[in-house]
Amino acid sequence: MSERIMPDLVRLPVVEAFSPDRLGDRKALAVKVLEEAAEVFGAWQNVYELNNEWDPWDYEIVLYECADVIQATVNLACAVVEDHYGDGGLRLDRVESVLDDAYVYVHEKNDGRCRYVQEPFSDR
Repeated sequence: MSERIMPDLVRLPVVEAFSPDRLGDRKALAVKVLEEAAEVFGAWQNVYELNNEWDPWDYEIVLYECADVIQATVNLACAVVEDHYGDGGLRLDRVESVLDDAYVYVHEKNDGRCRYVQEPFSDR
């Protein structure tokens, strides 16, 4: 069996945030991220713990649910930026800059914990 290695970088597609007038209640946006994450877990559990048969559609559902988490997270991030910067806060360059800064922070923490060291996958 060949050794499988995680890719160094994963490029995500461009994500269109919901219209500012559709973002709504901030607590509801935060809860939506949790709800979508729970759906990812449920889909994952269906594939990896509950299924006795391999079904390619189940794997796609896990990925669709991951995309839903990304969408919900982008919406929440835009609302936070809008709240922090007030009117005009949702300029694309500002949202991207704030998210870039946040990712740099997270990446540095994970790098300090050696989480980006390439190791082969273990077989399930």
